Amino acid sequence: MPIIRAISSGAQGPVGMDGDSAYQVAVANGFSGTESEWLASLIGAAGATGQQGLQGAQGPKGDQGDTGATGPQGPKGDQGDTGATGPQGPSGATGATGAQGPKGDQGDTTAYTFNGGTPSEDYSGGPAFDCGGVT
Repeated sequence: MPIIRAISSGAQGPVGMDGDSAYQVAVANGFSGTESEWLASLIGAAGATGQQGLQGAQGPKGDQGDTGATGPQGPKGDQGDTGATGPQGPSGATGATGAQGPKGDQGDTTAYTFNGGTPSEDYSGGPAFDCGGVT
């Protein structure tokens, strides 16, 4: 069986001095140029394209976009079929009474005799009766 010994920690030591920056290490190792030039020199050639990543979760619904411009007028369509005849409308109101017409011509005043009567007997405008004996 192994023997385990308890190790106690000692007190914290003093803070050490700041070390050189990566740029200062590069200059110490022969780089000559400004810090910006050194940073630019760290960018290498583009690497090979990586594999397609996994499908991410669907994002939230976006805001509705503006209405697009109105399109051009389409071509004229064919003539449609004649529709069914609609129901007859209600009768119109009675029109106003028309003006009196012009005076008519004088009528025929020939006298007739009926059943042996005399021409002086005027039957015009009288009651209707059988005129079978008109002479």
